[in-house]
Amino acid sequence: MKRYVQWMMPLVLMWSSSVVAEGALDELLQRFPGQNQSETEHLARELLGRGPEAIKALCGMLHPFSVTDDSAAQFALNAITVYATCPDVAESERLAVVKGLLLGLDASQDLEVKALIIRQLQFCGKDEVVAPLAAYLDDAQLGEPAAKALAAIATPAATRVLADALGRAEGDRRLPLITALGTLLHRESIPILTVLAQDEDVVVQFAASRALAIIAAAPPPPEEPEPSYPTDSEAWRRIEAKISEASALAAAGKKRQAARMLQQHVRELIDPAYTPLRSAALTQLVAVQGKGSLKHLLEAMNSDNPEYRAAALGCAGKIPGRAVTRRWVNTLNRVSPEVQVEIIRMLGERGDPSAVPTLKHMQKNAEPEVQRAAAIALVLLQK
Repeated sequence: MKRYVQWMMPLVLMWSSSVVAEGALDELLQRFPGQNQSETEHLARELLGRGPEAIKALCGMLHPFSVTDDSAAQFALNAITVYATCPDVAESERLAVVKGLLLGLDASQDLEVKALIIRQLQFCGKDEVVAPLAAYLDDAQLGEPAAKALAAIATPAATRVLADALGRAEGDRRLPLITALGTLLHRESIPILTVLAQDEDVVVQFAASRALAIIAAAPPPPEEPEPSYPTDSEAWRRIEAKISEASALAAAGKKRQAARMLQQHVRELIDPAYTPLRSAALTQLVAVQGKGSLKHLLEAMNSDNPEYRAAALGCAGKIPGRAVTRRWVNTLNRVSPEVQVEIIRMLGERGDPSAVPTLKHMQKNAEPEVQRAAAIALVLLQK
């Protein structure tokens, strides 16, 4: 009997302390919403002082659209969310509120309660809530409040998960994502929105067309200053003349000699100051050699110069064929995620469906940017 009592005592203590804690929280809730703003803030600080678990318990007292009166709990939830958004509140306090709301979100099984908590996270959450909210974007009931919350948070991470979700969404679940990306003026989503504007579902058509119109009406992002190149230098003029000479040789039928000259410039002009000339030599080499210049385009993917890589990818469409597409696909495994994204975009624009299996595999890549690029490319290839 003594051993039984010893075993039961911790459980009894845990139960009694839980009852006391719930009773104390219930007593605090009866004092909401307070007589004025100052008193409401004081009550919110008192609630926050009890820790994230108290906020989780508060979320458990919510019963929207039921006969149970939960007005005190809703007042308290709103007060603590508003308090967390005050400019003079410590970041640690805001994070404590967010943690409590996330605990409550995870614990609740009621869709209306979850939606209510998500709306609170929309106001006080930042990047720390992006991943938890992203998990609801595929949900038929909670996808819309989650998308609205992420659009309000509006950080690059929030925008990425919205774009990723649109790439895999189907049916009506696309609508809140389309709206969110339009609100965020996400220009990178223009290709997939353009495809959706021709969708067989007229509601999706309208939503995508509206998002495109919003993005188009927005002022363009500030342009980065053009890089300065030594165009007036003697060296620049000499190289420019050599490239023109190679072009003339090709026009005269001396393509082999022209190709040798252009290849030399492609190999040697690695100084970023001469990127436009190197790009011009590469473009001319593709025009002269055709498929024989493919290795130079593929080698350009190893360059750390994005402008030169862009020039090479711009030439990729001039060398058609499935065998060529296969060479580009094989290159994906040997480059950085940044370059993978660039190649994937090119594959989507290239229009060769033989790239589809690889792009589906790339949707499982660890890098969100790669996943999103693959999803958009697949939409373009499978339209």
